[in-house]
Amino acid sequence: MTSKAANRDRPDNLTDPDPGAHGRFDARARRDVVAANPRWLKLGLAGALGIVAGTMLFATRAEGETRGRTEGRRRGPR
Repeated sequence: MTSKAANRDRPDNLTDPDPGAHGRFDARARRDVVAANPRWLKLGLAGALGIVAGTMLFATRAEGETRGRTEGRRRGPR
């Protein structure tokens, strides 16, 4: 998709594409495409979210324990 208007005189080849066709995107075309199995992508995303959630849980617990220790020291007799 591009903001450049398509040529109105071009043939419509939606149902019968030409595999040898070339156009204005040839300079940016690549021979190979990086692909991944969607199942592994979902598993990786779930694992990453689990690590982030576990890290946040650990950090909030550690902060709460540290905060409790320092508050206990401040509340002591003066």
